[in-house]
Amino acid sequence: MSNSALQEKVYKVMNALTRTGEFRDIIEIVKELLCLIYISSRSNLNLEKYHDDIYTLRNEIPGSKVDPFTKNIFYEDVLMLSGAAMLHLIEALRSFDISDEVKRSELADSIISFAIEHTGKSSGQFLINNNLARLIAFLAWERGMDDVVDPFAGIVSYAVTPEFSGIKFRGREYSLDATVISNLLLAIHGREQSVEEMSMADKWEYPENAENLITVPPFNFPTKELYSDISCRSKYAHELIVEYFIENPSSKKAIILLPSSFAYSQNSEWLRKELLNRNYIDKVISLPSGVLNGTQITSLIIVLDKTRADWDEEDITFISLVNCARNMSRGRSELNLEYAKNLILSRSGKYAKDVTIDEILNSISTDINPGKYIVGNLLPEISADAHIAPLSTFLQPIELQSQRVKSGETKDIVGLKDLSDIYDFVVIGKPSSKTTSRYVELSEDAIILTISSGKFHVGRFKYKGTPIGLSINLAAFATECIGDMDYILLELSKPYISKQLELLGVANQPVSDYVLHNLRIVCENLPRQKEIVLEAQKQIVSELHIGLSDAHTDYRKDVHIKKHAIGQTVGSIGNWWTLLEEARDKGNLINESMIIGDSEISLGAVLDNLRNCFGRLSVQIDRFDRGYNATSVIINLDEFINEYIGTHSSPIFKYEIVDDENSKPEGETESKKLRTIFFPKDVLAMIMNNVISNACAHGFDNTMSSSNLVRIAVEVSGGVIILSISNNGKPAPSDMSAEKIMTYGESSDLRSHCGIGGYETRQLMNDFGGEVDIILDKDAEFPVKYQLTFKSVDNE
Repeated sequence: MSNSALQEKVYKVMNALTRTGEFRDIIEIVKELLCLIYISSRSNLNLEKYHDDIYTLRNEIPGSKVDPFTKNIFYEDVLMLSGAAMLHLIEALRSFDISDEVKRSELADSIISFAIEHTGKSSGQFLINNNLARLIAFLAWERGMDDVVDPFAGIVSYAVTPEFSGIKFRGREYSLDATVISNLLLAIHGREQSVEEMSMADKWEYPENAENLITVPPFNFPTKELYSDISCRSKYAHELIVEYFIENPSSKKAIILLPSSFAYSQNSEWLRKELLNRNYIDKVISLPSGVLNGTQITSLIIVLDKTRADWDEEDITFISLVNCARNMSRGRSELNLEYAKNLILSRSGKYAKDVTIDEILNSISTDINPGKYIVGNLLPEISADAHIAPLSTFLQPIELQSQRVKSGETKDIVGLKDLSDIYDFVVIGKPSSKTTSRYVELSEDAIILTISSGKFHVGRFKYKGTPIGLSINLAAFATECIGDMDYILLELSKPYISKQLELLGVANQPVSDYVLHNLRIVCENLPRQKEIVLEAQKQIVSELHIGLSDAHTDYRKDVHIKKHAIGQTVGSIGNWWTLLEEARDKGNLINESMIIGDSEISLGAVLDNLRNCFGRLSVQIDRFDRGYNATSVIINLDEFINEYIGTHSSPIFKYEIVDDENSKPEGETESKKLRTIFFPKDVLAMIMNNVISNACAHGFDNTMSSSNLVRIAVEVSGGVIILSISNNGKPAPSDMSAEKIMTYGESSDLRSHCGIGGYETRQLMNDFGGEVDIILDKDAEFPVKYQLTFKSVDNE
């Protein structure tokens, strides 16, 4: 943007501040001002034309240094101008009646989202979403705080929540951008408090009379870079605030949001010991992954209280909220606020535990990670011949020596995508020609291990001298260990392992000594270990892991057979909707509606659409059945539904018939062929959810519940849908196996209410261009997992 254009923008915004406008206009003005802050910091302006107006505004900023004879306004002065304009906006907002809580929240959210995009993140509070801010405010109420100080005020997320309405607030912030935004938010919500802006040149000092402290300091930011002349022992800013709370005599209580590493890292160990020895820790609350905006860093809230020593309290309450969130898009999570509040107030249950200070001080590195103490509540029941032991008892790491590929050199690299995420007794992968800047070489008697998406990915390395590319963090282990290695790897694939990783806050971190020492596995005696591995081999290793055969590929190319496959699918869908309607009439459906795009679609609308589409499709198949010499039918799943949605405003099906000049069956004047069919993944997930949820499939008929429900969890990721099926918590039949489910699964039988079994599911996926795999774990809460993988089918 040119200086002249920016000058006009400044003047336009300044004029806009003085006019009366609608609520939407105010949001736009705020965005203009924030954008001005961002742009002007990168420009030199000559605002001689508006000098008098600017001078008047800038005089209203306390402490501003104004030279009335200066005609050029540079970087710092422009930021001051932006601050002055923001102060005027605050006054203008106070004259509007923004009494509606929804409108205030809308304005606040607009400001925050724009600020995060265009300004620096001087405070960790830029990471906080609304429910987390409200949880912090709730903790302030629960601790009886009535006057709060925040030396890293940020954008005062918690100070404008309803839970904080009766609490006084004082804040300090180094960033001018954050300062004006925070004051604006306080004004929007009718709060009289304010945030004081400080220059980065000022020496940082702990706030005076800070009896109650609430803050979200910058995470993992070196203290010396933030405050060059400060004298402290802390290496990072988030440790600095804890150090100053301990040493400041006026401080009594504190609520601090910290990275999870504070609970167990070596850097923070001296602070943890100080807090424990002085009996200052009241609660430690671990938060779910993904609740912080813009980062996957796991975090926790530590509640400190120096008055504990006066009433001889020796237990610390550990609470885990990792199971207290719903998943959003792109790895984000939304905290379940009411559930979290109840858990904190009750201080009991599987996800809460009181631990003595002596027990913590006697642990390795004085760990205060809640997951370490709570995870025992969630471990599986074990037999008389088994015991629970740390993973470090069995696996001994070997050091990885990282090397770099020389310039111009090409190496055969084993790609990490070849790691197996389920234990199916396969090698990691064959060497493939790839290039990478960093790699390691392992001997053939090693396994490699990494954590991704909350679970271990494991595999054996069978290619001696072939390097592994280091695109993610790896840990390598020798195969000589205590116990049977196959058994150890099998246990690492169990659901209780993923739960531990989540509770420990290491679900997305590298495998480390901390993981090895604190993650526990079930260890059977040695003879029993081998029996378990053999049983798993019989159940998991089957023809399904080999993939579709060459005969199946030929089958997909054959028009005559394909038309029968489509007809069979139509028949299966017909059974589906009859079954679904019957379940709906009985009130047995778990999900009556679903969201597709911006629309909520009811199950009834889905069924009506299916009936209409396949009714018409059946007619075309009948006609097509007579055209034996027709060319191949291509089922293009992606193009078909896009055309249908655009034409019919519907999310389900569309088919298109085109003339086939090359094939005219006897007695017909023209021939038609089916060109495209599409089955959207989210609709398929919903249909299969209801089918399997309300039909007793896969041999569950002898243990089904009276309401004929089978619980199911649906995960959709890219082109893969995973359906996890539970028989209402009842044990899986003893003779159940993955091979039996897939090969001899219950057929559609409306009389016995048995739903689509393994055979029909595989047939359906084949018809729609995909594969199905079954993962079976009888001891899990959801013992059966269907993994549905979609493929693009474009062969003629």
